Order: sequence, then C-alpha cells, then structure tokens
Amino acid sequence: MNLELLNFGALEDAPELADPIEAWLKERWGKFTASEIHRLMTNGKAKDSLSVGAMTYIREKVAEQLSEFSSNDFSSAAMDWGREHELEAIQAFESLTEIRVNQTGENQQFILSECGHWGGTPDGITFESGVEVKCPESKTHLLYLSVVDAETLKAEEPKYYWQIQACMALTGKGHWHFVSYDPRFYAEHLRLHCCVIERVQDDVDLMLARIAMAVEQRDKLIHQLQHKGGRRNE
Repeated sequence: MNLELLNFGALEDAPELADPIEAWLKERWGKFTASEIHRLMTNGKAKDSLSVGAMTYIREKVAEQLSEFSSNDFSSAAMDWGREHELEAIQAFESLTEIRVNQTGENQQFILSECGHWGGTPDGITFESGVEVKCPESKTHLLYLSVVDAETLKAEEPKYYWQIQACMALTGKGHWHFVSYDPRFYAEHLRLHCCVIERVQDDVDLMLARIAMAVEQRDKLIHQLQHKGGRRNE
C-alpha cells in the first residue's frame, strides 16, 4: 500500500491552530472514528440492525455535525499518561522487533476513509503494517499480557480489536501490531508486550456494513431535524 495514496484528512489545508491536538480533534469532529467503531459492533453478526448503544453513538455524531467544535472533553489523567509514554513504548517496540515505525507522536495523522464519513489515527505506520500502542494502568497491562492474537484481543478487549480492524481497513494492511507498555513493572521483560493481530475480512465486511448503516441513520436524523426547523419557520 502506497501511503501517498491514503487520504490523511485535510490538516494541511485547514487553518493553523495553536494546539496540534486541537487541530486533530477538529479533523475528527462529526465523523465516526476507529477508536469508537466498537460502539457500532455490539449487536452480534446482524448486518441489518444497530443496537441502542450504536444509536447513542450516532446521535453524538449528529450533535457534532449540528454544533460548533469543542475540545473541552478530551482529557484525563490516564490519557495524559498514555500520550506521555507512547513514544517510549514505540522506541521499545522498535528495539525489540527491529521494525521501523513512522508517523508517530506529533506526526500522527487522521486517515479519512474514501467515503469521507469515518477515519482513524494509527499510533504508527510500518512498511508492512501498523502499530496500536496502549500505556494502561498496571492491572490492565497485566491483562494484556495474555493477548496473543486477534481472537484473544477480541475476547479480552473488543474495542481495541475493532479499532485495529478499522485501521487495517483504512490502510489496506493485512496485519497490525498490538503493543502494551508499562514501565512501572519491576521485571523488564514484563514492561513491553506485543503481538500480531491479523486482518479478519469477515469482521471488516461486517464493520463496513455497520458504518454504512450508521452514516445513513446519521444523515436521516440530520435531515429530520433540519426539516423540522424549516417547518417551524414557515
């Protein structure tokens, strides 16, 4: 996959913002994102229905589409810890695997899907794959030590399973690296855990079908609300 062919959003064309995180958040505003795609996948294998939780997520996107951009809710102590140690985790991964990782840290970019309605931000891109890095609490890192493949990731942490499948769908990659890092562990060999997550095409197809349904529902709700406002003004 030629990275030059991917649609990395419109950050370069957008007005420059003082905070790169704010610029990234603005690029994602109103769109379905890889990190939240799992919310569309909570209704089993039925391609023709969306769960209550999925509809809640869709309404959130409707609200964003119809309102001014806000970045007030994107922060927490856990997220700050993760961002602070992410590059350290990637360096440890590169040292262990001898795989070069690009587009990390401030060079990460939001990849927009061809349809323009959803996208994602990989933590890193390699020549053949990509990297999803988690720097969680120690008790969560301990859980991730048992993740060895797509099946176990889907069982233990489905939201990250779907995030990775979404990133593979966006980039055309056939596999991805799941990395968990916690420098607080005494034993050095337990601080970094990584495994390969293969692309599961049946799940990718199901996910794309759910996204299409979500876009349709989002646009339907927006049309209804706009039409309601038009009737009120008549």
